[in-house]
Amino acid sequence: MKNKYLLPLFTVLFFSCKQEIDTKDSITEKENTAIPIIETKEEKDSVFQEKIKDTVAKVIPKEKVKTSYFVRKKGSNYSVLIPNTYSVTSVLNEKAEFQYSDLINERFVFVLKDDKKSFQESVHKINPEVSNEILRVFSEVEVLTMKDHFESYENEKWKNKTINGLPAKIYTVKVLLKGMNTPVQYKNAYIEGENHLYSLITWTTDTKDKKNKKVEEEFQKIIDSFIETN
Repeated sequence: MKNKYLLPLFTVLFFSCKQEIDTKDSITEKENTAIPIIETKEEKDSVFQEKIKDTVAKVIPKEKVKTSYFVRKKGSNYSVLIPNTYSVTSVLNEKAEFQYSDLINERFVFVLKDDKKSFQESVHKINPEVSNEILRVFSEVEVLTMKDHFESYENEKWKNKTINGLPAKIYTVKVLLKGMNTPVQYKNAYIEGENHLYSLITWTTDTKDKKNKKVEEEFQKIIDSFIETN
C-alpha cells in the first residue's frame, strides 16, 4: 500500500471506532447480551487494531505464488525439459551452450557436448581394448575431471539407464568443493548419442534432508526428458 493511502485509512478507522465507543451507552439491553460493552482502554485499542488488520488485509492483495511446471528448451541438436522457475544463464560453465539456474532454490543445470568420433579415436590411441566401451570411458573421464575440484565426497553411486533410446550412465554424489564450506549434491547423466557424447549436469547447494527427495525428483525428470534431435 502506498503512503498516500495510509492517512485516509487510519482517519476512517479512527472515527469509525470513536463513533462506536461514544454511542455504547445507547445500546439496548438485548444488544448488550450479543455485543459485549468495551470497558477498558486495552480492549478499545485491541478492537481498533483488529479493524486496521481486517481493512488492510482486504486492501493489500496476497502475494501470488509462482506455480512450477516444466518447459522444453532446445539446445543445438537436443532438447530438455526445464522447470519454469529456472532462467537462462551463461556463468555456470564457459563451454556449455545450454545453461539454466534457479537462484532462489539454489538449483542449476547445464549440458556439455563432445564429438563422439574424436573422443573414440583418442581412446583408441591410448588403449584400443576399451575403444568400444566409449560411454563407460567417457563418463569415468568426466567424473575424474570433476574430482579434481572435490575436497571430499560421499554417497557416490553409478546407475546404467536408457534415456529415450540412448544409453546413459547416471552419477550421483554429495561433495565438498575445494575452497567452499557449502556441500553440493550432484546428479549427472552421461549420454551416448549418434554422433555426440553429452554431459547433463545438475546440482544444488541446498542439501537439507527434507528437500532432498523433491530436488532428486526434479533433477531426475530433467535427465529423463533429454531427447537428441539431430
